[in-house]
Amino acid sequence: MDLLARLKASGLEGLSTLEDLEAHESKMKGYIESVDVLKGRTQNSIDLVGYTLMLHNQLEAAKIDTELRDLTEGLKRLTEDTVDDSAIVKIVTFVSAIYLPGSFIATLFGMNFFLFNSESKQLEISPDFWMFIAVWLPLTVVTGGMYVLILYIDARLKRKAFRWPWQMKARRFPALPKVPISEKDR
Repeated sequence: MDLLARLKASGLEGLSTLEDLEAHESKMKGYIESVDVLKGRTQNSIDLVGYTLMLHNQLEAAKIDTELRDLTEGLKRLTEDTVDDSAIVKIVTFVSAIYLPGSFIATLFGMNFFLFNSESKQLEISPDFWMFIAVWLPLTVVTGGMYVLILYIDARLKRKAFRWPWQMKARRFPALPKVPISEKDR
């Protein structure tokens, strides 16, 4: 607009008529107003695109949240199955701990606790079978006691709750006193 005011004052030919300059000035004002309106519309379009992208991001975040919940539920089921499998392995270990000392003792004594009676053609228990029981039972108790002791020591060292081999839920015991950790040990 400043330029048009200077052109009016300069008196150039072709644009020197006041009507031509006023027509151009009117067009320029119209263009400026159109630019201001377009600027507002452009800003509205930018805001609309921003809101649309934000809404899209929220929808995608909701989908991801749903997928993560499903994944977490699946992992929870997998963990429960793993705990059940672990319980089965513990049961097998416990049963093996009972049978292993007996089979060791039977091997040691040569399995002479059962005799074949040729007259009746049947197996009979030897009169010395009590020796097998007398050695097998204490050995089984000692083996089981060592197993439980190892589990207990392991739980204490790891500062976890002690669990009997047949337990699914942890049983809490008094916590060990906390030892302050110096900056060097970290």
